[in-house]
Amino acid sequence: MAIQFKLSPELLERLRSYTFDENAERRGAIVPSHFIYWTDELPNLRDFILEKGDRNTISALLAARRHYWFNETIPECFEEVWEAAKAEMPSWPGFQRLYVDEDTRQHAIECEKGGEEFWLGIAEDADSVSIEDRGDGFHSISITMSVDGKPSTQRLTWRARLFAALRRVWPFC
Repeated sequence: MAIQFKLSPELLERLRSYTFDENAERRGAIVPSHFIYWTDELPNLRDFILEKGDRNTISALLAARRHYWFNETIPECFEEVWEAAKAEMPSWPGFQRLYVDEDTRQHAIECEKGGEEFWLGIAEDADSVSIEDRGDGFHSISITMSVDGKPSTQRLTWRARLFAALRRVWPFC
């Protein structure tokens, strides 16, 4: 099953309005997924995290592009969303960064490692973790922890791990 192109009308309008800026700042994110982006592509990262369809579409586009940097192909599971996005928002700056330098590729690798460390650190203290292959190039992750309303060792450990994971990857992402 392929990811479907689905963006809220508001976000689609904003993405259509963005223009390429060769001086845009490169940034990284580890939540909800680990990827790098530029400020002319997603000036406000929170814009796409709120709506599930927005999040899935943007995550798919950034994952497809990252794959292209290393393999010069768009993965089959992302082809449909990639082509639909190019048709709906052809001037989006994200499509203009298909060829990047070694520093950017290394940044992508470090961001991926940081994201893996982050999620593994959280999962280590969880009561249960389930991972479901959605069949569309993404996995759903569910992590549960017991919280009894009082400050618990587990809760403090989770917070400590969260901030430790962020500190470890911050130089890269």
